[in-house]
Amino acid sequence: MTRPVPPYTLEGWSPDGVELLRQATQPSRGVRLSVVVPNFDTAAFVPDAIASILAQTMPDLELVVVDDGSNDDSLQRILACTDPRLTVVRQRNRGLAGARNTGIVHSRASTIGFCDSDDVWHPEKAARQLAVMDREPDVGLTFSHSMYLTQEGEPTGQLLLSRCAQPTVRDLIARNHVGNGSTPVVRRACFARAGLFDEDLAAGCEDFEMWVRIACLSGMTVRLVPEVLTGYRIRWSSGSMTFDRFLSGHHLAIERVRSYVPGFTERNAR
Repeated sequence: MTRPVPPYTLEGWSPDGVELLRQATQPSRGVRLSVVVPNFDTAAFVPDAIASILAQTMPDLELVVVDDGSNDDSLQRILACTDPRLTVVRQRNRGLAGARNTGIVHSRASTIGFCDSDDVWHPEKAARQLAVMDREPDVGLTFSHSMYLTQEGEPTGQLLLSRCAQPTVRDLIARNHVGNGSTPVVRRACFARAGLFDEDLAAGCEDFEMWVRIACLSGMTVRLVPEVLTGYRIRWSSGSMTFDRFLSGHHLAIERVRSYVPGFTERNAR
């Protein structure tokens, strides 16, 4: 039996083991975008992620970094940043979906972006994607193309492109056109309607299921901004590279999708 969807509601969601270490000091009024950066043992990379967000040409944002129970010194490196737009939260380890959920709950803006702690944003990313959402209020999620980076952060010359400008629910079931968890910018209203990330899913499957659920339940559209605005770092130690975990998570994600997508068939599942 599948669990009812949404699995987590935005209002009143308060897990145990969460500690606010620093609150952004700039006034919430005028903050157009909250960017959530989940961190777990990425001391070598998270400073680059933070710097890329704070260097956006659209400065009316806040950065919410959630340390998911790290064992290295990444938390100390995060707290070394003195930018008044930075909020830092520490929690017991709950995985990527749990860290993103904590970040969403601690965010203040009406739109929320995501950047994994080993990835980076192009300086124009926030401005370009928000411009589309400002013009088109029915667009609930925008995403971009990505550049693959080496583990050292150098461009490989290879791109992760989507050929689908406005993917439907069925398109997103067939393929994760959003690409990776560092490309989307999402309206808060989408999470209010569709729920938060499913913490039972992992290895990238929490992304796939969340985008399908937003497309299905939010009443809003998903739109590609056809520019390379995200840098996606390839690390062989990352969870998304573990095929067995991905396959197990994918089967569970399909069962979740089956519970709320109208007319979802066994053929769709296969």
